[in-house]
Amino acid sequence: MEWLIDFAKTPWVRTLAGLIILDIILGVAAALKRGEFDWAKLSQFYRTMILPMGLGFGIVALVAPWLVSDLLGEYSSLLSNALKTLAWAVLVRELGASILGHFKEIFGVVPESPDERLPEWEGMEQSKKRS
Repeated sequence: MEWLIDFAKTPWVRTLAGLIILDIILGVAAALKRGEFDWAKLSQFYRTMILPMGLGFGIVALVAPWLVSDLLGEYSSLLSNALKTLAWAVLVRELGASILGHFKEIFGVVPESPDERLPEWEGMEQSKKRS
């Protein structure tokens, strides 16, 4: 059981937990702002989004090292870390998109990206004209 506690202390899991908590808080705030908060929808969100994402990442992170060790030998840690990183990145992207959506719904704007403050280059200006 100690391996589970060690796994829960990893930066990957802590980051996901923080993003999930932030997503829930902003989601509840957005629902309250709309006047549509419902405990049933919160539990549905947990069952349909949080539980599958968390279990999926946990399974990939815990099982990947054993699956690839027989196949790749000394290179197994490389593939195992790549699989865990990919699973983690997908979850961070999904949670990030949800958080930004809630943020926009609550405050009407999305926080500025650092890239938007950089000077534009000619190719970027042309692509903006097309869209």
